[in-house]
Amino acid sequence: MALRSAISLGINLRFKDDKTHHASKEARCRLWWSIFLLEHLLTSITGRISGCGEELSAALLPVPFDERGGSRRSPLNDIFHDAALQASRLQLTIYQNDEEAQIARDWLFRCEPSPLLFFHYVVDLSIIAQTVINSVYSIQGLRQTPGQLEQRLQKHSKSMDLWLRKIPEAYRFFLSTTDDRYHIEPGADYVRERITLAIYYYSARITLCRPCLSHTPNSLQKARDPKSKSSFRATMTLACLQASCSLLSILPEKPNTVWLTTVTPWWAILHYIMQATTALLIGLSTCATSDNETNTADQNKVPPLTREMLVKETRKAFFWLHHLAFSSRAARRAFMICEGFLGRMGPSLGIDVRELPSSETLPPQGEDIEMSENGLTMVDDG
Repeated sequence: MALRSAISLGINLRFKDDKTHHASKEARCRLWWSIFLLEHLLTSITGRISGCGEELSAALLPVPFDERGGSRRSPLNDIFHDAALQASRLQLTIYQNDEEAQIARDWLFRCEPSPLLFFHYVVDLSIIAQTVINSVYSIQGLRQTPGQLEQRLQKHSKSMDLWLRKIPEAYRFFLSTTDDRYHIEPGADYVRERITLAIYYYSARITLCRPCLSHTPNSLQKARDPKSKSSFRATMTLACLQASCSLLSILPEKPNTVWLTTVTPWWAILHYIMQATTALLIGLSTCATSDNETNTADQNKVPPLTREMLVKETRKAFFWLHHLAFSSRAARRAFMICEGFLGRMGPSLGIDVRELPSSETLPPQGEDIEMSENGLTMVDDG
């Protein structure tokens, strides 16, 4: 309803009235993208058809700093009075080429870390992710030939690569622009922003690469041969599994609810954990891996993956789901689904199910768990 109301009011359009103060224009822009983010989150979690896409909006990206402080930042303040500069610096990454992205990157690097800069990056990435959902996970996507699908995936993958290059040092969560594995230096600032961007990025990467995951048996071997017809899908499979491992590697080895609610988007964390876990379980059951060999054609682009690494992160996710199941019914259902799968397939996947937690340790279905000063307390709904 909020989305339809915003469209009816024209908030999704670019406001060019010279009589309106730029602060009011920017408020409209941020309102629209806030509604868009909510719609994107609900679409991603529920799998329902979205009512929005990149073609629905004419608005530029939000300005990455407080317009009220623009007078103190004269080089940046020009963007409020120059339409051409706005179109260049605030253009969506999905519409940029390498040169345009580099210009926008250099400009963004001059902006100080702030909630508005963080919001700018979240919006830009969410637009790419929503475009993937609309073009790949839709009726339109089902009608595409394998060649057309590959072209779309390559295009969106490049957009994500361009977005990654724009991340400033203050928000950096990866090793390098050619190796996007998760890494944050100990004692780094802006940990919450880094972790949140990392989770959003790896989730978007999984969404992008997921169509190739279950259609590529022995993918890790095929990725070694760049001349193979299956090389692209195999590379995307590797990227999907690597993104899943990176997303789960963000979580501490020991489940910690306080940490979770402090530095992560906790309101959707179950979705992200299950998204990565599902990809790993599919990868373990369909892709042949090796513990002793590097499974990649280009070691500079695709880091090595082994069955041991996939199993390790899957086990961690299972323990986290069990921990969350004490306070969330949705997490309880997710845990029991994974438990059933691992109970059947665990031994063949190299997972010792005897070392994993069991649903028998969870409270009965009719009882909830609430927090108290002394820890977890069981509450009977009856």
